[in-house]
Amino acid sequence: MDQWMWQGAVFFDYDGTLVDKERGVPAPTAGTKEALSRLKENQYLKVLCTGRPMAYIPQDAKELGFDGWITTNGAYAQMDGKMLFNHLLDRESVNCFMKACEGLKISFAMEGQDACYYRIFSSIFEGWTKRFQICTKNMYPIEELKAWSINKIIIAFDEENQFSQLEREFGDRFVFDRHALFTSSDVSRKGINKGTGVKQFLAHLNLSDGQTYAIGDSDNDLEMIKFAKTGIAMGQHSPRLGRAADYITDNVANDGVAKALEHFHLVRQPLFR
Repeated sequence: MDQWMWQGAVFFDYDGTLVDKERGVPAPTAGTKEALSRLKENQYLKVLCTGRPMAYIPQDAKELGFDGWITTNGAYAQMDGKMLFNHLLDRESVNCFMKACEGLKISFAMEGQDACYYRIFSSIFEGWTKRFQICTKNMYPIEELKAWSINKIIIAFDEENQFSQLEREFGDRFVFDRHALFTSSDVSRKGINKGTGVKQFLAHLNLSDGQTYAIGDSDNDLEMIKFAKTGIAMGQHSPRLGRAADYITDNVANDGVAKALEHFHLVRQPLFR
């Protein structure tokens, strides 16, 4: 479909929005899949906007037929197999960050789109991979990192004081987004977030933000929710996101995404009667 024919775009978070592993929904529900498949009928782009890099986006997400991808919390985007933008972390700052992690015995993974590179200090890192069902086939020891291609960092720590020390030292250079219900965090470049990713994505396609919708559940979705014309929070959401949202839908297990798309008439035929 030519880009001038798109009426607008809908941006979806993945973890906690399309799936909710903590609450027993490890894959998108049938209702979610059906609703997403109908979006194109109304000429709306469907775009995944996730903290994950392309290197470990689950197969379940790939099978949903997204038109575009914004990954690593807004640092990278592609559409039709072509890169739209790619914001890398500053290598010198990351080297300092890695040394601090090593001193504090904090496990980390440097995330690029094709591969991620890790250093492990405790079993908490394996716990993180299991908690988020991370596919590890594209993960390698940090010593194998050659060409610089890092968009974001993940840290996993055993004690809160480890995290607080790291945040105090690097809070002026990086943004820390804690993960719900686990001692891990995204670490992103200042000024880069899902909101800036959505803005750049639309600019590359010459689309306005007048008919944009964003659906998420946690604080790393906050800027995306605020930027979109209509921001939607899932039934289970962080307090900050709930305050910023224009609409709160049902939870993942109860087809919250599908209900939101139907509420705003983004799918033509009723999904629920």
